[in-house]
Amino acid sequence: MKPDALGIVLTPIATADVSRSQTSAQPNMVVVAVLAVAALGLVLGGHVALDRGWFTVDYAVPFMLRGFAAALALGIGFVNLARYVGRRDASSLIVGVAFTGVGLLFVLRIVLHALAVTVDLGYFDTSFRVLWAHQMYLPVALLMGIALVPPSPTAASSRLPATPERTRRSVSVFVAVAALLVLGAIVGAWSPVFPGGTIADTIVARPAAGWLVSAYLIVLVLIGRRSDLASTTEGPWLFLALFIGLLQAALVAPFWHTVDVAAAVLDGATNLMMFLAAAMGTLVGMVRQARDEDSLFEALRVESRERARIEGALAREAARLEQANDELAQYAYLASHDLQEPLRMVTNYLQLIERRYAHLLDDDGREFMAFAVDGGVRMKRLTNDLLTYSKVNARPPVLTHIDAEAALRAARSNLSLAVAESGAQITNDPLPHVPIDHVRLVQVFENLVANALKFRRTDVPPRVHVAAARQGDMWRFTVSDNGIGIESAHFDKVFGVFQRLHRPDAYPGSGIGLAICRKIVERHGGAIWIESTLGVGTAVHWTVPTDPAGVYAARPPLPDEGEIDERVSTLIERARALL
Repeated sequence: MKPDALGIVLTPIATADVSRSQTSAQPNMVVVAVLAVAALGLVLGGHVALDRGWFTVDYAVPFMLRGFAAALALGIGFVNLARYVGRRDASSLIVGVAFTGVGLLFVLRIVLHALAVTVDLGYFDTSFRVLWAHQMYLPVALLMGIALVPPSPTAASSRLPATPERTRRSVSVFVAVAALLVLGAIVGAWSPVFPGGTIADTIVARPAAGWLVSAYLIVLVLIGRRSDLASTTEGPWLFLALFIGLLQAALVAPFWHTVDVAAAVLDGATNLMMFLAAAMGTLVGMVRQARDEDSLFEALRVESRERARIEGALAREAARLEQANDELAQYAYLASHDLQEPLRMVTNYLQLIERRYAHLLDDDGREFMAFAVDGGVRMKRLTNDLLTYSKVNARPPVLTHIDAEAALRAARSNLSLAVAESGAQITNDPLPHVPIDHVRLVQVFENLVANALKFRRTDVPPRVHVAAARQGDMWRFTVSDNGIGIESAHFDKVFGVFQRLHRPDAYPGSGIGLAICRKIVERHGGAIWIESTLGVGTAVHWTVPTDPAGVYAARPPLPDEGEIDERVSTLIERARALL
């Protein structure tokens, strides 16, 4: 099975999950909108009630509310940080760091409350600073996270996925900034330069509360523009939590400077509602994540079973085809080998008859005898070439880094007579050491150079040049000549067994040389092709891997049984045609 088969199978599953997530987000938005309206009514009602002094409560109530709020904030923070460790998604990191810091600041408020001996204006002035610090921390921490932490690579808003180095650097900077913000808020709670001015009888009794409103508005806009925060299952709930925080900054903060316990209750209630909304988002996200993981695991189990079944079937089919291919090679070998002796005897006796009894035959008889002798000689040459072709796969190649120039010299030596007769000039560039069987490399060079000498033009002496160049993890060799050339329509045909473009009496040979070259090159993990211009010359290109480990990386696919039968029939028909 191809490496991308798993991705192909799981693509519709992933698409279905996305569609299902988008569908389930619609009722979430409805629920969140209803809760947002309810929160608005509650906070507005509380603001009016506080302004007119309609209710009073015991001071233990805000203490308990703050305790619940601190526990919720820390829980949200820790859970999201744990999810970040498992998922490495930016949204969990940003939310986790922001709410963990808020929870720590709430703990500071509770400690200040517990240590207060009396309730006086001075205490509430200090308490206001802590209130402002923790309330300002949440939107500022979220803003810092959006600015510093790039979206996760899977996020729809991430056009260019962040590199791991950039992500790690951004996370480190964000956590450091968040820690400094918490430390600064704690230190600033006792600092006289912290916001402390008061404007009486205005809706914004403390000007610093306006900063809170601005911070919440900015972070709401930015979260809406970042899909990994807004488009997730948790997104609407986070938006609701920040909306409640905006209401608190606008309507509850004006009472922070008072000593009214009821104001502290409303402040604690709005905080609790804000954190409950965020906690609900985290809970819904965890449930959704567990559901998606179950679906994914089930899909993987189904895919694994299907892959095992297909791979088993492919292994059985490959073994059957490998056996058929071996039988075909053995048939060709035995056929050509076993025909050697009877063909030799037939040819020798025909030649003997021609020498001894030619004077007894008339012209027609001598012509017929010449045809018979020539047919026997060509049949012998065909069987020899077929035997050579079948031997290519007879044994695995002996892979050593051999000198290609030495192999070319050996091929030239074998062709020395043809080179001398044709007056050919054979040149070469510096050739590399390549991981290939030495005998097979000599065969390739010998066949290609022999073809260049055979199919030469009569008006110019043959010129053959051998070059090599590195291309990635392959060496590309080129054997070019100035011969008669080949029409582009025949580029593929010339690599077939016993394929000839010319009559046997025009150019000798069986037409198997390029087929042998192709088989050798492909067996060594390379490819071979032709570029040619009719009447100008031909360039034969072929490649071989630079590393022995890649020799079998590109083995051609095994033929099926029907293709094997067709090859045998075609081979027999071509042999008959040549005779």
